[in-house]
Amino acid sequence: LIPSPTNATLLSLFLIICPLISIGFIFLFFVIATIIGLVRIYLTVRRMHKSVKERFGQGQRDSKPEGETTYGSDGSIITDTRKQSQSEKKIFDNDDGEYVDYVEEK
Repeated sequence: LIPSPTNATLLSLFLIICPLISIGFIFLFFVIATIIGLVRIYLTVRRMHKSVKERFGQGQRDSKPEGETTYGSDGSIITDTRKQSQSEKKIFDNDDGEYVDYVEEK
């Protein structure tokens, strides 16, 4: 047989459980508030990064490329206005040979 709980036992149990539940809700509130704050900071930084990227990227697209200037030994000026990826490629075609047939002359 289970004895029926008295009002004093129920009251003491209630006084023990209620603060624990309240502490749990307060902890949950702080966790949710922290998550919301971190998401807002992330979105702000992302928006600022996108704004700076668009602003400086747009400025580069509008500007005319300067090019690389080379001075020859005879005083001539050569300006290469190709993009860097293009300027690093070979100028001659694949069918142009890099080897020269050697013929010995007597």
